[in-house]
Amino acid sequence: MESIISTLNGATPKILLSLPSNRTDVWLVNQDFRKFKLSKNDLSILNNEEIAQSTRFRFEEHRQQYLLTRFLVRNLLSAYQETPSPEKWVFFNNAYGRPFIDPTVCALPLFFSISHTKGMIAIAVSSIEYMGIDVERHDSNIDLIDFPSRCFSEHEVQHLLLLPEDEKKAGFYRLWTLKESYLKAIGKGLSVPLDSFTIEISNDGKIDIDHAIKKHFPLLRWQFENYSLNRNCSFSLCFGLMPGTKNHMTMYKEILPNWRYIERCNTKNSAQGFAK
Repeated sequence: MESIISTLNGATPKILLSLPSNRTDVWLVNQDFRKFKLSKNDLSILNNEEIAQSTRFRFEEHRQQYLLTRFLVRNLLSAYQETPSPEKWVFFNNAYGRPFIDPTVCALPLFFSISHTKGMIAIAVSSIEYMGIDVERHDSNIDLIDFPSRCFSEHEVQHLLLLPEDEKKAGFYRLWTLKESYLKAIGKGLSVPLDSFTIEISNDGKIDIDHAIKKHFPLLRWQFENYSLNRNCSFSLCFGLMPGTKNHMTMYKEILPNWRYIERCNTKNSAQGFAK
């Protein structure tokens, strides 16, 4: 078990985390958010806009999730660089709402993607701009016939229909998170209709995206990863890699309420489109 407490609590000397150009770190919170005690001093690193946003949540659980997310984003980014300090990070959103770091405050190329679902936060940090993560907890009440037909391509709907009955829910969330991770990676969100492109999953687990969408980014090679944290939660990552670059690695770390972390799974090389 390792610790990020020296960074999160502002201890000196500061111990920086390494981030090779061919690796993305995914930080997971899979605990009751109330266990993470954030003091008034901890929350002082958030800017006025973030504090104002936290007051707009109807439910306390959602407010706690938002505050913890913002606290972690600022501290985790500072864990990779000597400067700026957590309170001095400046962010902006593109026209579609994807957050970026203001390049004037960041010495190195650094990008992040955030996803959350009930009881979970996932924050991916990378030197790759075209990178996205999506995490979803499985909803036992979802209509696995009507809903996919309204948001998936015809090919994807047929793929789901052919799955055994007891695999349909996991198959739905595999496709859903893969598609969402791609939309986050290209930074356009749901301005691109979900049924306008197809995620193709072969019988041996290889994942790819249809050629119709590739024309928008002809120089990029797309790599996907999909995981099930347990029977009720799935998440996916998408990377847009330049030609000639190595396949990307991902390291998963779960943050505990004492600010220590454990590696959730081993770091592995993943072939293009290889589904874990």
